[in-house]
Amino acid sequence: MIKKRLLIVLAMVFAIVVNAQSDKVFTSMSDALENPDDVFILNLSGSGLEIVSESICEFKNLRNLNLSNNYLASVPSCIGELTSLEYLFLNGNRITAVPQELGQLKELIALALFNNEIAELPENMAGMSGLRAIGLGTNKFTDFPEVLLELDSLVILGLGANEIEVVPEKISRLKNLKCLFLDRNKIKQLPSGIGGLDSLEELLLTTNHIQMLPESIGELKSLKKLHLGENNLTAIPVGIGNLKSLRSLELHKNFIAELPSEIGDLENLQELVLARNSFRKLPDNIGSLKNLQLLDVQRNLLESIPESVGNLLELEQLYLQVNLIKDIPKSFDKLVNLQYFEMYTNDFAPEIEAEIKKRFPQFSEF
Repeated sequence: MIKKRLLIVLAMVFAIVVNAQSDKVFTSMSDALENPDDVFILNLSGSGLEIVSESICEFKNLRNLNLSNNYLASVPSCIGELTSLEYLFLNGNRITAVPQELGQLKELIALALFNNEIAELPENMAGMSGLRAIGLGTNKFTDFPEVLLELDSLVILGLGANEIEVVPEKISRLKNLKCLFLDRNKIKQLPSGIGGLDSLEELLLTTNHIQMLPESIGELKSLKKLHLGENNLTAIPVGIGNLKSLRSLELHKNFIAELPSEIGDLENLQELVLARNSFRKLPDNIGSLKNLQLLDVQRNLLESIPESVGNLLELEQLYLQVNLIKDIPKSFDKLVNLQYFEMYTNDFAPEIEAEIKKRFPQFSEF
């Protein structure tokens, strides 16, 4: 799901823009070249193109250009002459270098370059002052492109599935950023400057090498989604409790043994994924998460579950399988909205197992 997230977002952007306009969508160069000045939307996605003729630059009024999912190794330098361009989709090609002239597109709002072979960006992209969304995932970046730090209008930044090891301290410059996708890289630590992203709502860092989180993570007051699964974390800072807007917290496949009690302060949390860690217990105040709908603590070392879990009246999914749990709290009888309840491979005595099956006949598989 994470892997395709930016693709879906940008595809929706293109679809919304096209549907919102009454201009004709041209799908062939020959048709478009009959009246170049009347071409505002050109969609050549999936056309099997290996090269793009410079004749594409005759469309001086072009606002939306989709060249995605072809076999392009390069883009004509004259693309910088399309100064009315607002949406440019070049994802799913074989592009190795971004032309310097791209930086001349001052009106560009969204740029999709993911699924290519790009390792660096031209410095003059700093002049693309209107750019709000850029997708650079699944490329060849080993360093965070510093030029991106000059694009303070960015709202969505996707850099997943690259080879990036360091996130610059100056990331805090991107004050308008709402979505930052850095999953599937080689990041070992986050800068304290991450806390300066005042508008950030989604931070995806799944599948990296992160060993610890800066205390400044607690300053992301707008954050709704924090995904840190498949890292090397051993602890979570107490500042996590300050993320009052958080809806989804994923910490699966780490080495965490204990959560801070401040986790109970996440009053808007709906999803908490703690699977495949080293937890032996959960904080007693986990029952304070009144809006929690999904709790996944499978494949840990839990021997018991707090009675307070029975206070999670909105809970719909509960995964307890493959632990060392010996009994299920009586308070679980209050979980009337539960739809999925997995509890197999635990340490239930035969009589306890029989009792649980009577209490939860709809979830009798162990």
